[in-house]
Amino acid sequence: MSFIIFSLVLITKFSIKLRSVLSLFDACKAKSAVLALDSRTFVHERVYNEFITILLPHQQDRLAMCDFQDSTCSGKMIDSKQFEKILQYVRSGIDGNATLECGGERVGSKGYYVQPTVFSNDDMLTAKDEIFGPCYMSCPVRDLDEVIRRANATEYGLAAGVFTKNINTANTLSRGLRAGTVWINCYNIFDAAIPYGGCKMSCHGREKGIYSLKNHLQAKAVVTPLENPAWLQIFWSLFDNSCLISRLNA
Repeated sequence: MSFIIFSLVLITKFSIKLRSVLSLFDACKAKSAVLALDSRTFVHERVYNEFITILLPHQQDRLAMCDFQDSTCSGKMIDSKQFEKILQYVRSGIDGNATLECGGERVGSKGYYVQPTVFSNDDMLTAKDEIFGPCYMSCPVRDLDEVIRRANATEYGLAAGVFTKNINTANTLSRGLRAGTVWINCYNIFDAAIPYGGCKMSCHGREKGIYSLKNHLQAKAVVTPLENPAWLQIFWSLFDNSCLISRLNA
C-alpha cells in the first residue's frame, strides 16, 4: 500500500513526528503479513534525503528473529515457499537496476528469516505487487500529480496514508488515490461504522458499516402491466396525432 509524506518543508521541525511515523512502520510490518501494509512511501524531494538518513538506520536496527522474543521486529516467514518468493522479489529488484539501500539477504542458516529490505525505486515488481514480506520501497516525488500517478501504478488499492500539514494537499490526494481507505495524518485506524475494502484487485465490496449489507442483498426487477395506465394514454395520443399529421401531409 502507499504511504505519502508531503509538504514537510523543514525536516528538523518534524523529526519527532517522522520518528513516530517510522515506528508505525514497525507496527504494521511486525508480522510481514498485514493487508494494509505500508510497503511504499513517496516523500517530497525537498525532504527526501533527510527522510532516508532517518529511515535506513531505523530499518537496519530492526531485528529478524523468533516471534516470541520481545525485541523481535520482523518474524520468520511462514514456510520455505514464501521465503523463496521474497528472495526472488529481491533479486528481481536488483536485476531491474533498482537501488538496494539495505537488507536483501537471508538471516542465519536456520529458519526462514529475511533482512528488512529497502529499495529506493518504484519502477519494479517489488513496488507493484503484494509481497507479504519485509520489503519496503521509498522514492522522492516532485508534485501531487506525480505522486498520484506513481501511487496508482499498481493493480492493488486497499489503503493509503497521507502525512501533510496542508489540508488542500490532503484533499487532493484523498480524491486522486485509487484506494479503498485513505488515512490522513494517521494509519490503520478502524471503526465498525467505517466501510473497509479496496479498489482494483484488492477485493470487491465493503466490510463494516451500512455498506457491508449490500454483500447480502440482491436487486430485483418487477414488471407488471396496469389497466389503462396514464403513460399508455399519453403514448396512444401521441401516436394518433402523428398519424393525423401524416395523413394531412399526404
